[in-house]
Amino acid sequence: MTYTESNKSFVKSILQPYFREAGIKVEEDTLDRIVDEIIKNDNLSDFRASNGHDMILQSGLNLLKQMARKSKYKS
Repeated sequence: MTYTESNKSFVKSILQPYFREAGIKVEEDTLDRIVDEIIKNDNLSDFRASNGHDMILQSGLNLLKQMARKSKYKS
């Protein structure tokens, strides 16, 4: 597994259970786009810190809201 694949797996392992528990249905391709954006935009070494999971969740929710707004305006 490459470094990038490892990071994607790490971020996804945090987001997926949270979304599932919160009852937020996110399609796999949407989740992949969110994970890619988080990795592209943020410093992952910060995510592995003590409050890192909170940072990942916040970033994931913000990106999901942005995507929802964009799709709402397209239709």
